Amino acid sequence: MKVLIAEDDSTSAIVLRKALEKLGHEAVVATDGEQAYTLLTGDTAFEYRVVISDWMMPGMDGLELTRKLREERESGDPYRFVILLTARGRPEDRRAGLEAGADDFMVKPMDMGDLIPRLSIAERMLRLEDAVSAKVGSPPAPHSRGARGEGTGESRSAVAPNALDSSAPVPSVSGGGGIATLPGEVA
Repeated sequence: MKVLIAEDDSTSAIVLRKALEKLGHEAVVATDGEQAYTLLTGDTAFEYRVVISDWMMPGMDGLELTRKLREERESGDPYRFVILLTARGRPEDRRAGLEAGADDFMVKPMDMGDLIPRLSIAERMLRLEDAVSAKVGSPPAPHSRGARGEGTGESRSAVAPNALDSSAPVPSVSGGGGIATLPGEVA
């Protein structure tokens, strides 16, 4: 799997890159958020399905990078698993990272042993994302793709259009048979 590391500390970046390579992954290092964003939106953008980003970097920080990736994801684009690294370990920092769109959060100094299961989770999530995409009609996200926007342009959501509408009827279970009905329907 090809992993993009966004890390401004060269020593941390080298240690992380070597650890990933030892685990059999290809790792590319961006030295700040802007460089990472350029790599993630350029011609080789879809090669990177996992992003490991430091939070505190000059210019665009990891939190802003994560937000931009989530906000600008186009329909048909493959999902990227984002792990945010930081020395900030307070609960409110973790919440801020997760609310920005990070899938996981690791506090520095990082235990490389903790990275292995996180990468396994990332691979599993990406395989599931690809399987769901295939079932709903979008092509599975390849591990290497060309320029942005080569997808079908169709939504990959498996949620019914009104599923999140608070005025939509909510199914309920009635009787002892466990039959789901809409309000006003008879089981």
